[in-house]
Amino acid sequence: MRRLTIVAAAGVAVAGLAGCSQVQQLQPVAGDAEISVRATTIDVALGAGLTFKSAPTCEFSGTHFNCQGLATDGRAVIGEADQYTTPEVPEQYKADLPKDAAAADKFIVIKVTAGDATLYQGLTGKILEQNARTAQ
Repeated sequence: MRRLTIVAAAGVAVAGLAGCSQVQQLQPVAGDAEISVRATTIDVALGAGLTFKSAPTCEFSGTHFNCQGLATDGRAVIGEADQYTTPEVPEQYKADLPKDAAAADKFIVIKVTAGDATLYQGLTGKILEQNARTAQ
């Protein structure tokens, strides 16, 4: 009986650890910077009347993000973005920041292109709010 109790306790511990790793895999959800860049890229392209042959996939390094997909018309759809704290946001986008933005708040500035055409350049939050998504 004692051996069964030890085996059962070990099984519970392993199951508990497995649950932790599963929860960690679920971390990138709406509101995550990479997801915000991908959602903005898709929303802008769809808003411009494009449809996708392959939806954008994204990579990031530090505070730089790059999402690339392919429109059905053959044009590459690219969302390239950088994340900034409030004081670092480029001057031309500061007017779009919330009035109550704290210095440590983070904002993402994105440029979405389809082929040679620039579809949008500005804060991801502006697009995400228009489309009722969680803004970053």
